[in-house]
Amino acid sequence: MQQYWINQDGVQAGPVTLEQLEKMSITPDAYVWRSGLEDWVKVADLPELAHLLQPSTPAPAPVTEPEPEPPTPEVVESQQELNQAADEESQAANEPE
Repeated sequence: MQQYWINQDGVQAGPVTLEQLEKMSITPDAYVWRSGLEDWVKVADLPELAHLLQPSTPAPAPVTEPEPEPPTPEVVESQQELNQAADEESQAANEPE
């Protein structure tokens, strides 16, 4: 059975089995060593252990402004009435007395 040594956040542990590693919360910056490796390597660089990495926290989604709701027929009608009244007032103001 393969045994590993892990160094995470400056804390070294081992020997541990793959099953024990699977129960640990391993971060992407953790290092591991096992027989056959020349030196410590990042867990992500060792294909047999890459699946152990905790998914990184996704960046928050950008805040977007909601699309404005289209005006209701009542609002459109009211705006048309206001525009008509303003036009009538403007025409009355421009007529000679």
